[in-house]
Amino acid sequence: MEKDYHELQYPRDNLYLACYINESLNYRYHWHPAEYEFQIVLCGKQEFCREKENFVMEEDDIVLVEPNTGHASFSTTLNTRTLVIRFSSLAFRPFLKTGESFSFHGLCSSKDTRREPRYTRIRFYAAQLLDAASQTSPYSQLAARGSAQLLLATLLGDCAPRTITTLPEQNEARQELMQSLARYMEEHYQEKITLEDLARFSQYNRTYISTLFKNMVGINFYDYLMRIRLKYAILDLADDKKSLTEIALDNGFSDLKSFNSRFREIFRYPPAEYRRRVSRDCVLHDLGRRLVPVHDPLVRAKLDQYMAL
Repeated sequence: MEKDYHELQYPRDNLYLACYINESLNYRYHWHPAEYEFQIVLCGKQEFCREKENFVMEEDDIVLVEPNTGHASFSTTLNTRTLVIRFSSLAFRPFLKTGESFSFHGLCSSKDTRREPRYTRIRFYAAQLLDAASQTSPYSQLAARGSAQLLLATLLGDCAPRTITTLPEQNEARQELMQSLARYMEEHYQEKITLEDLARFSQYNRTYISTLFKNMVGINFYDYLMRIRLKYAILDLADDKKSLTEIALDNGFSDLKSFNSRFREIFRYPPAEYRRRVSRDCVLHDLGRRLVPVHDPLVRAKLDQYMAL
């Protein structure tokens, strides 16, 4: 386990969590197939992309990202720290029928709403959760579990979730096939990949593969492939050794025009502008994280402030 990265598992409650403090740097585009994610800005300021939404998050702001939703953050000030909590969608299973999930209406605070009681409570329980997870006392796990449950209770009770019909639970064979296709695309995203290629690889017909993507991940094959290509192209943009055309071609885009179009569609401005804005001193060149310990002075002061409620 990474230092300052905390994983908590409570199988009887279908509760599986990860929590940590992250230093927000350059965009790293990713998604979680079956997890919700909270981000709370402890200090600093960041741009946040959630699918095709783009907004600015300031100190004390909260955003919730739902499963399989592409997202990325980009710090616009030095020392931007965020408290991140990810939890499995299984936590809501007792309250839902098969094929249902909760949607939280694009939950995100702003200057006008961040002091609402529900957001204050979310910050309170999130801070308690991380603080307990970082302790080694015999009772810290009990405190962490209780804080996690109260955090989810606040989310359900105060944030008016909408029950939506989603994808039915898939059998093991389909899950294994989808994982195999995802690995294939990760290995070959720089090449020209078609549904026919996946059909030959998997020995299923293209119609079945196309339907599988829709049913398993909720987006079509092409959009999933574009996500992977963007994920790696964004990393290359933080390095000024490559031209934009080289980055486009090296990451599977047919030309610079298509790369520009897809990037602008997601992030609302072209890759050239993003490259100009990236600080070379605040860049991660991979898909990892820059973790910050709980005893960091900026972090500790903010957690204590939240828990003083």
